[in-house]
Amino acid sequence: MTPRSSASFELDTTARASRKTAAGGGTGRTRLTCSSVFLTICRMQVIEMLTYSEIFSGLSAHLDPDVLLDFSATFTCGADFRVRDVHRFVCIEVADDFSVWVPLYSHHGPGRQRLPKSGRTGCLAWRAGIYYWHLAQRWIASHAGVIAAAEAANERTRPGNRDRLSAASVAKMLAVSSRSAA
Repeated sequence: MTPRSSASFELDTTARASRKTAAGGGTGRTRLTCSSVFLTICRMQVIEMLTYSEIFSGLSAHLDPDVLLDFSATFTCGADFRVRDVHRFVCIEVADDFSVWVPLYSHHGPGRQRLPKSGRTGCLAWRAGIYYWHLAQRWIASHAGVIAAAEAANERTRPGNRDRLSAASVAKMLAVSSRSAA
């Protein structure tokens, strides 16, 4: 990298240079301005893993259910009905070193309840998205399993701005669940 002025610099791109030279043109250098580099850096997201202290009732995160199972998680529905692949989940209870989660779906189906948009904070996709949850499917997982499942699912929220559901909304979910169990 050779500084030319405070407003621009050059970056040697040898792979591109060899292609351009073979094609009969180019100097092997690409000129980038500071503003284009700054915009590229600003677009990059800093992803920080979920931590034990961030696991709370109401947290919403993308989790890989297969990784949860690798960490001895259990689920309350039949094996044929459990979620597969990465899903968004909501934590509905935390106790000691484990938590209870429900997977969310993007479509209505038998036994699924719509999750109200009120009480959601976090990214726009979470706040504005349409989600359903199933009364009979709960996942009980260790905190270590949840952290590993979030990492495997490439959970993209950041500390201090994790997607969450208010305590009142979680209480409504639990009330619906207990009414239907009775």
